[in-house]
Amino acid sequence: MHRLAVTFVGLSAAALSGLGAQAQAGTISSELLRATGHGASQLTTRAACGSAAAGRIRCYARVLTVKSTGKPASLLRVPHAASPTVTHASSAAAAPQEYTAGFLQSAYDTTWLSANRGTSDTVAIVDAYGDSNAYSDMEQFRSANGLPAQQTCTGSITTSCFEVVNQSGQTTNLPTNANDETDSWNIEESLDIDAVSSLCPLCKILVVEAKSDDDRGRPDLETAVSEAATLGANQISLSWGADVSPDSSAYSSPYSSITSSAVLAAAGDDSYPGPDVGYPAALPSVTAVGGTSLAADSSSARGFDESAWSTETCSGDATCATESGCDTSQAVPSYQDDVTTECDGRAYNDISADADPETGLDIYDSQSGDEGCGTSNNWCIVGGTSLSTPLTAALEAVTGISSTGPAWTYNDASLLNDIVSGSDGTCPSGWSLICNSATGWDGPTGNGSIDGDLVAGGPGIGAQPNAINVLAASATVSGEVNPNDPSSSADTSAYWQYGPTTSYGSTTTAASLPSGTSFQGTGATLSLGQPCTYHYRLVATNAIGTVYGYDHTVTPSQTTTAPANTVAPSISGSAAIGQQLTAQNGTWSGVDCDTTYQWQEASSADASSWTPISGATSATYTPTSSDAGLFLEVVVTESNAAGSTPEASAPTTEVPTPAVATTGTGTTSTTTTTSPPTPTTTTTTTTTTTTPPGDAATTTTTLRFYRCARTCTLIDTRNAKTYRPVKADYGRYIKVVTTVAHIAGNVETDTTSTRWVGPVTSATAGDISLGSGARVASAMIVRGSTGKPLAQVRIAQHIAGRLTLVVRRKTTAATQVLAFVVNGGQVVSGTAARSLSRPATLSFVLKRGQTIRLVAVRT
Repeated sequence: MHRLAVTFVGLSAAALSGLGAQAQAGTISSELLRATGHGASQLTTRAACGSAAAGRIRCYARVLTVKSTGKPASLLRVPHAASPTVTHASSAAAAPQEYTAGFLQSAYDTTWLSANRGTSDTVAIVDAYGDSNAYSDMEQFRSANGLPAQQTCTGSITTSCFEVVNQSGQTTNLPTNANDETDSWNIEESLDIDAVSSLCPLCKILVVEAKSDDDRGRPDLETAVSEAATLGANQISLSWGADVSPDSSAYSSPYSSITSSAVLAAAGDDSYPGPDVGYPAALPSVTAVGGTSLAADSSSARGFDESAWSTETCSGDATCATESGCDTSQAVPSYQDDVTTECDGRAYNDISADADPETGLDIYDSQSGDEGCGTSNNWCIVGGTSLSTPLTAALEAVTGISSTGPAWTYNDASLLNDIVSGSDGTCPSGWSLICNSATGWDGPTGNGSIDGDLVAGGPGIGAQPNAINVLAASATVSGEVNPNDPSSSADTSAYWQYGPTTSYGSTTTAASLPSGTSFQGTGATLSLGQPCTYHYRLVATNAIGTVYGYDHTVTPSQTTTAPANTVAPSISGSAAIGQQLTAQNGTWSGVDCDTTYQWQEASSADASSWTPISGATSATYTPTSSDAGLFLEVVVTESNAAGSTPEASAPTTEVPTPAVATTGTGTTSTTTTTSPPTPTTTTTTTTTTTTPPGDAATTTTTLRFYRCARTCTLIDTRNAKTYRPVKADYGRYIKVVTTVAHIAGNVETDTTSTRWVGPVTSATAGDISLGSGARVASAMIVRGSTGKPLAQVRIAQHIAGRLTLVVRRKTTAATQVLAFVVNGGQVVSGTAARSLSRPATLSFVLKRGQTIRLVAVRT
């Protein structure tokens, strides 16, 4: 598990654990501005489902919108920050962005649980109408949030999978959204699925779609709830309800008869509802889920501020906030006998989680118009108790809570995050706790917000460690670890990794931590060899699991002098085509934190200006034919915090051109071609050969055909002059090398040319091209020659010429993907065939004029 935290020097985590935190409006507004480009004053929220007519159920999703345009707000940058690595240390992770799955995992201490638990659990989501894009939209969300891909359920795949059924449990005859009169249960369904995916990505997600939200005479949603229980769901999440006069007997079916599943219902989003109460949330067998506002805060012990989602004005001058209430038509439930609620009946809520749309979840919904997100990239930020309810269901799943009612929230109240501030309205006299947050139970947030500390698991790590007492050669770091180990059986320890890069390289001695379920301080002194920026992270481990904290940096006391060169750089190796040259850095005084290289060329050794060679920025360089007749040098630049100093080497000798052979009179042109082992644009040089006049001359032509992906393999064509592609060529390029040998007397002149043909496609293959102008978050479909979709391609990242793609298959057939970097019809590089049984991630660096040719092939 993982939780953001900050160490306060001189004040223990235990002393801080009881302090209440309130999500400050200024903090939320600054987060919104940074994440969406709009401050809180420029935003409002609208109900996804609008107002429900009498006899209809209303969904509680609320969409964050821009006041000036009415359009949904979404994050400025996609992909989202993924949650940190928790099972291996292959890479360093930055702290996750607000409004993402990783952020929610950190806030609710489920990072380890989310990565390791839930495979045996089924969370059911019950909504009205249908969403034909539910699965593909979920996969887009999961990929962008660093969550594992989810399989669809089959006869043999019944766990950790995704399934949609109608209210009768059938996987066919699913409802559509054609009769959705309240505008968009579609967004509601996407929010519910993405919320469960965020905290329990390994769970089976069962979506039960009711024919309608009509509650008059044919309660379709209640029928769907019963079906979810029949199908064996452990948790059933209901992000909908209705505010009506207290009459529990009219709304108790089927909830009072479900004993094998935990039913969780959203409290509602319209603030304290007056004398009305919300059903089904108010029923004693149902866990009522309220809402909070959640924001990161490096000054709090927990690392977050959280308060009740409090009364605010939303679109149409309506009042929004979490709902809560007291249902006097029911007796006090036994689990509330010893709890002060000020209610002579069933008081609610029981528990809470993030619901404020201003601190909500950025979801993906591709449905067009208002039925979906309605943004250019199909992302939008959504909240409401429609968010807090599936989050709570997912929390129950990853913690393995077996209770089917709300009693556990009272028995384990001390392990929840007690929310002590915020109000959802004005209650009648004597009912202050129903509307106002306070220590212990209160109506808006129940017994507190969800928390992974409910069960032992991998340790939690503070994501905001401090670097204190920073000196020229050392720095003291401190952070917090929650052992999540009440019985000391797991033996938790912590250590620090650090180094000049995110590969770290150095490790401190592990420190043992006492048992417990609260954060404990731990620290160490890092030995720094030079005053350059160092990366560091905290690692905590116990018998249950190992968790790697987020990457941070520290810069020791700064030098005031840039590096100075005392012995100039030099070049070793022979300046000849195809011969590698190596830069020798020379000697420098002062501190060197970073070294860069740039190879340059000029027409003379004493040229006043030199031309940088594009892409030649490593410590080695191999001259090509384009360098023939030129001189080369390398510029080495050393940098530290005070500045950068470049210094050029002495030039090489002139790169020689190929020799000219003279044997008599008459001339013949010859071309020598150099081709590396991987597909690449050929380089050619031209020489002149002289032959004796009158000698007999013969000319022979040889064709060789190569099948190319990552490498090129010679195809045995038995010296044929033509070649017809076969199935093994699909998706590949064919490289045709033509050699013309001209023999005159005793001199042979060879002319070699290379041509690329492809990619080879058929009805089971298709391809697309992506240029350097491709946009992040854009997506496209690769179709076969018959037009059938084969794969979907999403551009996950495009930074400094590096293009990262995520490819998923769009057919049930086994499919492979290959990719080639192409320049002017010539293949520069290629990949091996990658299976799309799982989404494939491909990354390339594109130079000017280059494009990516992506090929999908059914196998």
